[in-house]
Amino acid sequence: MNAESRLRYPVEFSGKERKVVLEGEAYFQVKKNPSLPFRVEIRNQVIEVLGTEFNIKSYSANNTHVTLIQGCVKVRNELSKEEVTIHPQEDAHLLEDGSFEVKRVDTDNYHLWTEGYFYFDNEPLVEIMKEVGRWYNVHIVFKDNAVQNLHLHLLAQRDKPIDNVLKLLNLMGNLRVTYQNN
Repeated sequence: MNAESRLRYPVEFSGKERKVVLEGEAYFQVKKNPSLPFRVEIRNQVIEVLGTEFNIKSYSANNTHVTLIQGCVKVRNELSKEEVTIHPQEDAHLLEDGSFEVKRVDTDNYHLWTEGYFYFDNEPLVEIMKEVGRWYNVHIVFKDNAVQNLHLHLLAQRDKPIDNVLKLLNLMGNLRVTYQNN
């Protein structure tokens, strides 16, 4: 489970499926069991797991990603009834029209957080700072909005104080990040 995330599940699975409900981001490793399928509900989507490793990220309704590390998953939008099956190194992103955009991705972007790292590869600074703010529970303010779309590469340890991440960002030389009053 990543920062600001919740997972609801029963004390004991009963019935014909193993179903959990996710808010935020989580990484799953699920053992295949055809007689008791595993499903994850998130917002208006259902992810049916076919024995696999995958990441789900959905902190907002307009930015939901299901990223497959290995195995196979089926992603269905309950509102539009649109459905896609994704394969390793693919990401299914729910679009505003209810369809999915599926593309090949570097899966490190989607699972290195489980190993204790921030990892961003050519990501906009605004997205990097959202993640940093969520992890350290701090409010982010941009004094210069022009830098929000600056694309950066960053690898930093999550178990270090926030000052470590800010030092790495400042070493890049094209921005200045400070930490004041949380």
